[in-house]
Amino acid sequence: LVSRTSHNHALYRDDNATVYYHLEEATRSSQYAASIKPFQRTKDGRGAWMALINQYAGKYKWEAEIKRQDDLLHTRIWKGQSAFPLEGFIAQHRNAFVSMQQCAKHIEYQLPNEHTRVGYLLEGIQCSDAGLQAAMASIRTDTQAGGMRGDFELSAAHLLPYDPVAKKRGAGTKRGQAQISSASQDQSANVS
Repeated sequence: LVSRTSHNHALYRDDNATVYYHLEEATRSSQYAASIKPFQRTKDGRGAWMALINQYAGKYKWEAEIKRQDDLLHTRIWKGQSAFPLEGFIAQHRNAFVSMQQCAKHIEYQLPNEHTRVGYLLEGIQCSDAGLQAAMASIRTDTQAGGMRGDFELSAAHLLPYDPVAKKRGAGTKRGQAQISSASQDQSANVS
């Protein structure tokens, strides 16, 4: 339908203006509004759309996003010394990979395989907690087919119970609701 549609038909001008109005409304008061400003006088929706695609969704933008996510996988370090849990660090790695998958649909890029992803995760964890180090060692040695070294999600699930930040949070001095035996009110209190 797109390839057979005429750009010189009377309905095209109406549709083109409608597209422009929708784009103008969507980008109003945003950083993208300046990109469609040159098409305001002619109400050229197609030209405005192409300008937005070229400036904000072109090949350069996808490559910049790949670089940003790749840097996160290679350089982000988790030391377990702050209040930031291991689960959040793993989520950052997971989100970076998903973003890279989206970028790879638009540009040519070789995604890291599961073995490489687990390697990046283990390299990024620099915590001296004995339990966590033991869990990491067991992941490194589980190299058989279907093992943890070749499965990011399996490795993440194995590491999470050994998170020292989560242990510190759970080992507070306050009792949780499950530890409180009862909370009842004395009905026979005297009020003066």
